[in-house]
Amino acid sequence: MATAVRVSPYEKSVAAAPVVGTVASVSSGASGAKAVQVLRAFSATLIAGAAGEKVDVLIRDGATGVGTILKRIPLNCPAGKTDRVAQQGMNLAMTPGNVCTIEFAAAPSGTGFECVEMNTLRTDQVADSSLYGTL
Repeated sequence: MATAVRVSPYEKSVAAAPVVGTVASVSSGASGAKAVQVLRAFSATLIAGAAGEKVDVLIRDGATGVGTILKRIPLNCPAGKTDRVAQQGMNLAMTPGNVCTIEFAAAPSGTGFECVEMNTLRTDQVADSSLYGTL
């Protein structure tokens, strides 16, 4: 029988909406070696400038640019339009001690704009992270 032991859990929401033409990326805060970050919800928005945009949103188990990619979601929008992805009701556990990162794979061109937001739960100890679901 698998059980989870939780000590000092807390939920946190973080967002990033950098200036035009800049990659949007957001990570959960650093945690101790036994702490587990659990992704509860996220959203990512891409607004195309004068040119159309095609870029992937990445969910990483680890730091920006280097963590293991758990999910890749393509966004595609014509010039002047918006594409968005959002998911809630998730319980995707990261590797103990790792941060959770949501980021775009590349910067938008010209006047394109990206923004990301995520909600995470941090537990100081989890005896069996398989109790949490996957995407």
